[in-house]
Amino acid sequence: MTARGRTLPVLVLVLALSCLRPAAGIYFFSRDDGVAPSPLPPPPPPAQTARCVCSLAEWCQPVTQPKVELSEVFAFVLNTTEKTWATFDWDKLTAIVLFDFFDPQIVCHAHRHKVRVLHNANFLKANVTNATYRAEWVARQVSFTRLHYLDGINIDFEDPVGAKEPARAAYVQLVNETRRALTRFNVQTVLTVDVPWSPDCIDGRCYDFVGLHNFTDMLFVMGYDLRSQVVSKECLAGANAPLNRTLAGVRKYLQMGISANKLVLGVPWYGYDYHCRNVTHNGTVCQIDRVPFRNVNCSDAAGSERPYSRLAVWNRYALQRFWSNDSQSPYFNVKFEGWNQTHQVWFDNATSLTYKYMGAASLKLRGVGIWAANFLAAGNSSEDRTERDLMWGAVPRWNWQRSGGGPPPHHEFLSLVKELARPGELQQNISYPFDFNQVEKPYESYAGSNVRLRYVLRVTVVRRLSDLVREMDIAVHTLSQYPDMNTSIKMEVGIEDCLHIEFEYNKSKYHLKDVIVGKIYFLLVRIKIKHMEIAIIKRETTGSGPNTFNENETIAKYEIMDGAPVRGESIPIRVFLAGYDLTPTMRDINKRFSVRYYLNLVLVDEEDRRYFKQQFVHA
Repeated sequence: MTARGRTLPVLVLVLALSCLRPAAGIYFFSRDDGVAPSPLPPPPPPAQTARCVCSLAEWCQPVTQPKVELSEVFAFVLNTTEKTWATFDWDKLTAIVLFDFFDPQIVCHAHRHKVRVLHNANFLKANVTNATYRAEWVARQVSFTRLHYLDGINIDFEDPVGAKEPARAAYVQLVNETRRALTRFNVQTVLTVDVPWSPDCIDGRCYDFVGLHNFTDMLFVMGYDLRSQVVSKECLAGANAPLNRTLAGVRKYLQMGISANKLVLGVPWYGYDYHCRNVTHNGTVCQIDRVPFRNVNCSDAAGSERPYSRLAVWNRYALQRFWSNDSQSPYFNVKFEGWNQTHQVWFDNATSLTYKYMGAASLKLRGVGIWAANFLAAGNSSEDRTERDLMWGAVPRWNWQRSGGGPPPHHEFLSLVKELARPGELQQNISYPFDFNQVEKPYESYAGSNVRLRYVLRVTVVRRLSDLVREMDIAVHTLSQYPDMNTSIKMEVGIEDCLHIEFEYNKSKYHLKDVIVGKIYFLLVRIKIKHMEIAIIKRETTGSGPNTFNENETIAKYEIMDGAPVRGESIPIRVFLAGYDLTPTMRDINKRFSVRYYLNLVLVDEEDRRYFKQQFVHA
């Protein structure tokens, strides 16, 4: 190592736990790194503007903060009053869209908090191929933006467009022309486009998403209404925005080559209220009316959209409350006086939304968005204030540059330091001997989805201007003995008068190259089972209390039965673990995280209903 100037070599041995994604409170999200842009010229004065009604004239000017410095918390606002929008968490918001209304006072308030204000725009599909129509449309939208001191335009076009329709290319051309017109007015203006939850021609929207992405600052992925088309023999109530499907849709945009830095994941602050024709399976299954949509037999059109403010009140009177592990969503049954039928309500709350925010973080998206911010109650009751605190509290403080945040934290369990040389000058290569004797290494090295546990050898050369730091990881593997007691697992589970099975595994603790051996006995079968599968699930838990986050990963999945079983039948199980990248079970490591493994047994009937049982096993 060679350096000039006054130096002090210091060697440090560190045991550190680094959270790749913080488990609680505030989440930080990475952005694309790039060269800082050159200073931008001031925007030209608008040719025509409305009279400024703000208390300070500067609030009548568009936000001038460079767009590249922002990570987004983006919210739509429907027609509302100051009583409602004054309750928003303006310290977290970075941009709002005034949807089908305009209020100059909300523009003043937003600009006071350095929040951009956009207006929404739509166009006629039948006319978009006409160049004259596009030019006039662009001129109107940009003129409105300039007139009212706004920061940009959100295009919300949701008509079906076929992959070979001329309107597909014309839509991209319209966005390109709008982008150029906005830039001529003010290089800081923002252009965003709303897109479906997946690029797979959802509801006939086969847009050129890559082309749209090329001319916009952001694509707002509408991560809701995933049940607009449901192919099923039986129409059932279900989640508005299942977590796994929502994130799978976003991944498809990324696989198309669309930059994560241009994607904002929209989440619903509303739910669906379904009238149940019949309620079965102890209240968990609600059969709904068959309402076709675009040639598909079932859809969420059988339900009614309800804002979170109303559902929060209904939930206080729920007959039954449930949580869906499949969709990571809450739902409840309710029946008020005068209703002829039980209603089942599927919605998102602070818990389910937190999982979506974390999913967006793991994909390194530009941010998250809300439809819609005024769906919370604006009252001053303790219940209303609590609901607002929970919902806004779950929203990540995405723009950590402005809010004083920083990179994801790390926690050092152990730090041993040795000074290798006195202050002086380093003018040639030199070696320093060192040793750390009898260092405790209580935990095994680990690298997971949300957390890393590292042993690090770090050398630091202290200089006047900036220190030189180099690190080398040391892998630690702990040895253990076979347990003295390793009892088998035997349990009986089922549904009363429908299904009764007994499963048995030969051990409760396995080494990483072991073989899981077991059997499934069918004692009672009155359900038409189609097939059965077993999966190994790895669950990584970070945080504690209400800020606990669980990340599940399916390590392996096997179909162990195909066809309907009969009473008295026995199905053998044999799973070899040697072929999988497993880690030891880790329990409450420094009260920061845990890693556990589960055997997940799933039975699927002929109507695709799933019955499952999880069993913890010690690896």
